[in-house]
Amino acid sequence: MEEHPEEQTCKNAEERLIFLAKIILGLEQANAGDTISHDEMKIRLERWLK
Repeated sequence: MEEHPEEQTCKNAEERLIFLAKIILGLEQANAGDTISHDEMKIRLERWLK
């Protein structure tokens, strides 16, 4: 089923807003010092990819 162009535009706008909200949240967390080291991220990523 094809979507109308207006529906696609709304969906794209919603996805962009969610993406931007996640960026803002990440920046707020980083500014508050809520981060992990690069080495810790490597370890976590290895676990997730198993």
